[in-house]
This record gives sequence, C-alpha cells and structure tokens, in this order.
Amino acid sequence: MPDTDRPHKNLAQRLVYTVTRYQQHMQNLLKEHGIGQSEYPVLIYLVHHDGPDMFVSQSDIAKRQFRDPALITRAAKGLAKKGYITVETSTTNRARHTLRLTPKGRELARLVDDLVWQWEEQAFANFTDEERRTLKQLLAKLNLPE
Repeated sequence: MPDTDRPHKNLAQRLVYTVTRYQQHMQNLLKEHGIGQSEYPVLIYLVHHDGPDMFVSQSDIAKRQFRDPALITRAAKGLAKKGYITVETSTTNRARHTLRLTPKGRELARLVDDLVWQWEEQAFANFTDEERRTLKQLLAKLNLPE
C-alpha cells in the first residue's frame, strides 16, 4: 500500500520511540537512587494517591497503568526492601496488598515526579500552550484496542 493511503502508519513507531526515550532518560536519572524501570511508575502512582485515608493495592496500580500484576508485585517488593514503601496485607482479603509510601519514599517519589515534569517540559519546549493541550487531548482520544 502506498504511504499516501496510510498517513498514520508511523504512529505506533513514534509512540514506542517516545516512550523508550522517556524510559531511558528516567532510568539514567534514577540509577543513583537504585530505582529500576519497573519501580519508578509505582512511586509516581503512589505520590498522586497518597494520604491517610487512601488505600492503593498492587492490583489497582496494575490496572491503572496497564501493567502485568506480577511486575507490580516485584516492583513493590523491591521498593519495600529499599525502605520506600510498606506493603500491608488486607485484613479482609489476604490476597490484597496495600502499598503506602514511607517518609523516605515520599521524598523520593516527589523527586521522581519532578523529574517526569522536567522531562515533559523539555519534550514540549518547541510547543505552544495550545499545541500541548491539543496533543494531550488527541492522545486521550485515541481508541486503543486491548
């Protein structure tokens, strides 16, 4: 099929390229903290769902981030071992584990969140505010099959 018949054919490649560059950037920045590629998304999620009355389970994170539950379980174990989160077994459902940031973890999670924001600012440096909004709206509008 000629390229003119498929003007969107490179969207998937562009998205993969962008995500890969983002992950490499974050991985390089977080090496000094001993945080791996599967761990920092857990920190980011928790910092935005942090509070005394909030209960976030490993399965909540897996569902919201479209990640393998086993990957989130391994990431949670690693973060707990490093002292960044606590993992508590539910009293009503022993298969459910609630994750909470420790004070040390909250500090690191805020740093990670700032690094994500800085990356986004750099990535959008050549965009107008209108272009930023439009791109975010268009990406949210994508109808992605599961």
